Amino acid sequence: MAFQLFSVIRDEGPFLLEWIAYHNSIGFNRIVLFDDGSTDGTPELLAALSEHAEIRHEVLTVPHGRAPQTFGGDILRTGPYWQNGEWMLWLDPDEFWVPGDAENLNNWLKALGKRFPTDFDGICLHWRIFGDAGREQWPGWQLGTGFERASLRRFWPGQFFKTLFRMNDALAEIRVHRPVLSRQKQTVPPVFYAGNAAVVPEGFWSHDMPQGVPPSTLSFSGRPYALGQVNHYMVRTPDAFSLKSHRGRGAVARATAQDRPRYTPGYYSRFNRNETGDKRIDPLLPAYLTRRESYLADPKVRAAHEACCRAAGFLHFG
Repeated sequence: MAFQLFSVIRDEGPFLLEWIAYHNSIGFNRIVLFDDGSTDGTPELLAALSEHAEIRHEVLTVPHGRAPQTFGGDILRTGPYWQNGEWMLWLDPDEFWVPGDAENLNNWLKALGKRFPTDFDGICLHWRIFGDAGREQWPGWQLGTGFERASLRRFWPGQFFKTLFRMNDALAEIRVHRPVLSRQKQTVPPVFYAGNAAVVPEGFWSHDMPQGVPPSTLSFSGRPYALGQVNHYMVRTPDAFSLKSHRGRGAVARATAQDRPRYTPGYYSRFNRNETGDKRIDPLLPAYLTRRESYLADPKVRAAHEACCRAAGFLHFG
């Protein structure tokens, strides 16, 4: 079964090897990355990694007045990047998909297929917000290095979700949180499930949205993380967060009224959540570590990864 991971990136080089190794290890066969002008060595790293994993890396030339993410979603939907029926997921490099208690995506979807009465078209998993766990400096890797402190389960930003969905010709838009499907092109209404195993209302997927803005949050009713979660490391550490501040936002057009500083000290304080422990990802780490070390065994990959870390000013390369 084909599983494709997608993102629009810019100067994320120090974090990409880990993000790719982890998602490869849980079953994503192909990764498509649209690059919005990276200058930190990302192209060289992805070229080296492409000898070990199926990675498609393309430079994204964003027209004036367009947000990189929405433009990238349009290019993905209309370009030769997918086939009908394959599974697609859009994650940012600070997000890690945790498929419930399964060790990989295939087993997770098989279990869901036995649980749900009909075939389904998408699964929406809520964010779980993680903090810096008291660290001042980036240690080289996110996973397996003590970043196990997270928000309480009902922390409001956790209502946001990411969607694993089937690609098809009825797609009207691909947004960073979810797809939008054209009502006119549907012969059978699609079925999406939320993280609490409830069917998502029809208004979720329909292209007939108020003000044209599709919802990006779902209710926290029941057990919102029953089917899994998306570990969202929104701040990482102060030095890593400074890179995010420099990089700017991908969700808005540059040099517009909406292009205001977002990644401020207030943002860091608000999303640096360390109230409780969360080790749900831990059973998946051995496979990830094996994959990561196999990549680093290639001198070209290691050199390119370290070059990205140096460009970011990090002291630790992992």
